[in-house]
Amino acid sequence: MARVKVCRLCGVHNGPDELFCTGCGTSLADVAAVDESEIARSAAAEEAEESAADVPDSAGGDGVPPAAPAGAEGQTTREPSVAQCTLRFPWGRVPVAGQLGIGREAGFSLVSQQIDAYPTVSRQHAVVGLIQGQWTVRDLRSTNGSYVNGARLAAGETRTIGNGDRVGFSQGLQVEVEIGGGGTGGY
Repeated sequence: MARVKVCRLCGVHNGPDELFCTGCGTSLADVAAVDESEIARSAAAEEAEESAADVPDSAGGDGVPPAAPAGAEGQTTREPSVAQCTLRFPWGRVPVAGQLGIGREAGFSLVSQQIDAYPTVSRQHAVVGLIQGQWTVRDLRSTNGSYVNGARLAAGETRTIGNGDRVGFSQGLQVEVEIGGGGTGGY
């Protein structure tokens, strides 16, 4: 059976040697490759637990919800109520699923090939991502800085972004943030 790395954020099955998720760009550095048969067994066990939780308590029920399955507190899940984030780059719209690295270094970013045309953008410049239900941009101590609506972020700073915000990766590359379903096409 094939070995895969399952992204904790979006659930995509990636090759065992992938460093970043092919679905959302999340780092897979701390994700161990597992046999697909283990994933199927784990899914079947979770399904059985969920079915058992739906059965009424024969002792009369005390109104206390059942405890979360062991290990569940450390799992990352996508919040269904959070609106989709899309970045409008000069070359077109790029959806952000979980997080998106911004930089010229191949393998760090899903858009590194396009960003390579912007020499003022650092190799690992910033990360746009979801933190506690809020879309954010985090500067990775870039050489030429990151900006939100013209205001420069401090080195390493994380700032919340919203629909219509303009985010700059150095002064050379500007994107518009679309949250929800806003916008109708690229530049």
